[in-house]
Amino acid sequence: MLRPVRNLPSNARILVEFQLKILSGGLRCEIIDPRRNVLLARRDFYPGDEPATGTTSSTGGDVKLAGLFFRSSEEQEVLIILSNYTRQGEPTSLFVDDLRVLESRSPE
Repeated sequence: MLRPVRNLPSNARILVEFQLKILSGGLRCEIIDPRRNVLLARRDFYPGDEPATGTTSSTGGDVKLAGLFFRSSEEQEVLIILSNYTRQGEPTSLFVDDLRVLESRSPE
């Protein structure tokens, strides 16, 4: 899934959240600034017992609320990329729903 998000406010904390159900394999979520070709944030989601650094573990088959934060550096456009992710080449079966982009209005 590829989703462009335009006109983000300058220097804001942004949350990308979605519902996720992983049956096998995993999901990689990446936030990219296409103008500067820079990776702003990445998080891997997979079912498992002990997550590695930068990953989030989830019980297989359960629908979970998943997401990640990043900070916009200036008014910008970003690309949200959700893709199948496997650590050892296993088959991937997952469902993603209700992708939302929210601006954090709380103090620093």
